[in-house]
Parts: sequence; C-alpha cells; structure tokens
Amino acid sequence: MRLLTPPPPYIDLTTATPATPTPHLPSPTTNASTLPTNGRIATSTSTTAFISRLQSLPNYTDIFANPASFLYLKRVSLDVAYDFTIVAPSVIHQERDDAKEFAKLNPSLPTPPTQPIYTLSSHGLTLSHGDLVEFTPLPEFEREYRIYQLITSQPFFRQYHMWKGFIQWKNSVATKRIARASHVLQDSLFILHPDLRRAILKLRRLCYELSLLRLHAIDSTATLTMEEFVGQQVRQKARLQELLVKFAEKTVDIVRDTCDESLRHFLQRSGFGENGQQEREEGEVTEITFTERAAMRTFCRKLAKFIRLADFFVCDSFIKIAVHSTHDLLNHMIRGQGLVTDDVVEDLKPLTDVDASPPDPTSPALLHELTTKRSVPLFEIELMVTNANYGRLEFSPNEMLLKTRLENMLFDSLNVVSQPVRLLTHATFKYYVEPTIDENGPIGEGVELESMLMEDEFFQDMLEQINELTENAYDRANKYLESFEELMDMFMENQEFLRESRLEDFMEESLEDLRKLLETFRNQETIFKRIKTEQELGMLTINTAKLDEIIRPSPGACVKFLHLMMPEMYTNKNESLFGRLATCNEQVSNSPPPLAPPPLLFTHVHNPGLGQSHGSCGVHAAHAALQQDVRRPPRPRRRVRLPP
Repeated sequence: MRLLTPPPPYIDLTTATPATPTPHLPSPTTNASTLPTNGRIATSTSTTAFISRLQSLPNYTDIFANPASFLYLKRVSLDVAYDFTIVAPSVIHQERDDAKEFAKLNPSLPTPPTQPIYTLSSHGLTLSHGDLVEFTPLPEFEREYRIYQLITSQPFFRQYHMWKGFIQWKNSVATKRIARASHVLQDSLFILHPDLRRAILKLRRLCYELSLLRLHAIDSTATLTMEEFVGQQVRQKARLQELLVKFAEKTVDIVRDTCDESLRHFLQRSGFGENGQQEREEGEVTEITFTERAAMRTFCRKLAKFIRLADFFVCDSFIKIAVHSTHDLLNHMIRGQGLVTDDVVEDLKPLTDVDASPPDPTSPALLHELTTKRSVPLFEIELMVTNANYGRLEFSPNEMLLKTRLENMLFDSLNVVSQPVRLLTHATFKYYVEPTIDENGPIGEGVELESMLMEDEFFQDMLEQINELTENAYDRANKYLESFEELMDMFMENQEFLRESRLEDFMEESLEDLRKLLETFRNQETIFKRIKTEQELGMLTINTAKLDEIIRPSPGACVKFLHLMMPEMYTNKNESLFGRLATCNEQVSNSPPPLAPPPLLFTHVHNPGLGQSHGSCGVHAAHAALQQDVRRPPRPRRRVRLPP
C-alpha cells in the first residue's frame, strides 16, 4: 500500500480545487472575483470566500453594513489554522473572569493557558493573546486564507493526517516489538548475559587459536621421501594431541567456572544466595526449599544450553582444523605441480647437456638462489631397476602405494580431531545437565565429525583433487621414464654381452673389429656418466641415483672383460701359431715318406672303375690323403655381435 504521495513541484493556483470544508463550517460559494489570475492571488475588498463561510453561521452580523461592528472568533481546532467559529462576547468575558478568579485564588500557581481571541471587523483581523496584539488587514488575510485553501487541496496535505496517524501507530508497534525482543534477548541470548558473555568470548578466542593449528607439517622448501613425510606427520600428530589435551582442560575450566559463578549470581538475585553461600562456607549440609530447588533447576536448564553451545564451538573448531589442514596439503600439491609445465616434461632428457658447465660460485645469480628459499617438489620417488635380467624400470613408491600412504596418513590424522571432548557428558557438569536429562531423556551420542567430513562436498572435492594431482604427477613420471628406453637397451645388450661371450668367440676376430668394440664401450661410458641423478617434474622429484649405480658400470665391465680376454686370446693364438710352425718345421726337417709304387699310382689314374669303387679317389683324393697328416681340419668361426 502506498502511504506517501510526493507533492507536485509547484502549486498551480489557477487549476487547484478548494479543500474539503471542515465539519464546523459549510462549504462557501466560490467568488469569481477572488480567483487568481495568471497564477497570482487577486485581492478584493468585496465579500470574500472567508466572509462567505462566516455568513452561513447563525451568529453572524454584517460587519460591512456597520463599520463600527465586529465579531469575536475562536479556533475550533488548534491543528487547522483557519477553522474559526463565532462566539458571543459573554463567552469571552466569562473566560477572562475565570482566569482572573483562578489567579486570585491561587496566586502561587501559574495561570492556566487561555486560547487566543480573534476580533474580525471590516478592516481586518485582530489577534489578542495575553500581551500579544497583532492586526492583519482583511485583504491580506483573505489572500493568505486563499493560498492556504489551495495548498491544502493538494493530495499530500489532504492525506497528511491519515499518514501521520498511521506512522505513529507503526512506530508505536515497532517500539513495543523492539522492547519485547530486547527483553527476550537479554534473558535468553548468551552473548548479552553479563556472566556468560565473558565465557563465550574466551571460548571463541581459544577456539580461534586452536583452528590455526594444522594436522600436517609441510615445508615448501624441503623435498622428502614418502617415509620421511609420513614420519614427519606422525610427529606432528603427537604434538597436536598434546595441544588438544591442554585445550580440553582449559575449556572444561572455563565452562565450569562460568556455570558456578552464573548460578551463584542467579541465586543471589533471586534472594537465595546469601544463606546458601554462608552455609557452603561453613561446610554445613542443609536442606533447601522447594522454591529454591525449582529456580535452580530452571536456571540449570539454561546452563545446559550454554554447555551445548560450548560443545558446538569445540566441534566447529575441530572441523576447521581438518578442513583447513586438508586444504593446505592440496595447495602445497598444486603449488608443487605448477613448478613444471607439461610441455617442459615432454622435452626432458635423462642426460645432462654436453656443453653444460658448472655455475660460477661467485656469480650474483647463484648467490641469490642459494640465499633465497624457493619452492621445491613435495615428494621424492626413486627410479629403480626391479629386474636386471629383463631391464624393467619401476618407481618406488609406485602410484598405488603413494595413494595408499597418503590416504592412510590423511585419515589417521583425522582421527585426532574426530573425537573432541564432550562437555554435556563430562562428569564435571553432571549436576547442571540432570534437569535437562530428567525433562528430555538421556543425551545422545553426539556429533560424529568423521561422518560430517565425509558428507561435506567441499571436503570430498579436495580428496578427489588430491587423487587427480597424484595421477597427473605419475603420468609425468611415466613420460620421463620413456626417455630411458635407449639407455636401457644399451644396458641390456651389455648384460647379454657379459653373460654369453666366450674366449673362442674372439679368436677369429680381426684387430679392427676389436678396436671398434672397445671404442663403442668407451663411448657408452661417456654417455652413462651424463645420467641425471634427479629431475624435478612438479610435485614429484625423480631420484635416479640407484639406477645410475646399476647401469653406469656396465660399459666399464664390458671393457674390463675385453681387457681380460685379449691377453689370453693373443696367448692362445701365439701358441697355435707356434704349434703349426713346429709341425711344419718338423715336416721340413725330416725325410719325406716313401712314395707309393708307380704301378699302383698309375692304376688309380688310368682305372676309372677302380676309382669309382673307392669313392672319388682321383689325383686330388690321393693328394689329400698325402696331406692329411700335415694340415689340420678348419674350425667353424663364430662372429661376435657388436653393440651399437
């Protein structure tokens, strides 16, 4: 409902309608000669609107017919400026006489206020009120009256009395409501209670200090292995448990002292405190009245609500610790993952640059880096060869193990804050809670913080993000792992070379082949020395120290194997050569064996049938038979496969 109508920006005196007449005066007839022209009030000495309204009254006397005549006027309502009525002169004289008589009889009392007296003549209106006398010419008064009529004809002024009454009623109702609510709050709201207010502020301050604690101790400038990280969290858990025990003791002390003090003040205000205090000081056990007992039980029910509120404060602070600690862990993981981008990971190599030179220890950039703490990855994992025979690489811990360890660490830390101290069931507050138990039944098990956390969408989102970040980190690690394939192929070929090579395999190799083989292994030694011992991939740092210890010696082992085989190989070749030389020398120095009889030799040559009967024994077969004791049969040669 619209209560107020804004007034127009100006008052058009040519179009305004006159106000509704008051019930005391009939509506006058409008005189055309008194209407304004061009928005201005026109004055007239003829009969005006105000005089026309007076003419309708029964006591009116024509003041224009006799210039010496006049009329006595009084205001009907003090709220309306021009609401006049005609009164007899006797009424005026009677009021004056009554005022004089009252002043004569009660000289010590102030004279009661009287209404002003108005006298109207053909010349104007005279106001007489005590010592005040004011004369207004009739044309001027008539003009003011006309302006007043035009102003009051506006909707704003016409509805003003209704608006004013409604606003006064509305303000009165609002004032009563505020007073009633203030009384209820003063009686029920703990923060406004003089005794409980201080305790609430102490609890809030204590809970705020507790909410600043964290379940996890994380250093953004240190990279730890999973075992070191879990051990650090176990120590942090032990420290937090000690602080929570002290927090519980302080909370119980604050609530107990507050309940005792507020109950004592309540009994004193109710008129029961003095005797009871004296009896407690003297140590006498006396019975209390039923009225005092009923008052105590009523106030104890209020204190039970206060104790429950303190329980809510504690539970809220414990939940904040759990949520903020998990959020901090998530932020550290996000911060670590942002140290390296995915594009950089794809271009990473397991070897250091050939042209890379050690930094200058006196350079300002290196000094600034050493003196400034920078963010580093959160976890360190190792890249290891799980089976040297098959060259299989794995991370320690792997993705599943790291997820399991993180999950166990998180929920083990949550167990510290999942069971806060319950004040309602504490033995100290048994007597304050008994009236509530008698009225509403036993107190329930309370709030399960672990269930509340698991049902919290924000907490669930944080756990999912931690899981996704772990998967993303291991995806980067697997991409970096692919860059070791070429090195592992070299390592596996070297292992196969050491496992299957024999001395006989190198007996027929040329010197050039052996030289190339040695050069290949020496190049591999240079390459393996450039393997990085660690690489940052964001949240994870890949430690390849153990992998380097396994694969780096393989080229050197192959070179060492060749160095051991070559003297023995040359010794065997020399012995073989000397044996052949000795055999040939013996054959040369001895007399030749007797030749076969010529007829027999010619028989072999000219008798093909005989040759066929003895196989393919021609001249070449006979010559081979003669050389059988001189030449050794050739040995099969085995070629050694050179590593790339």
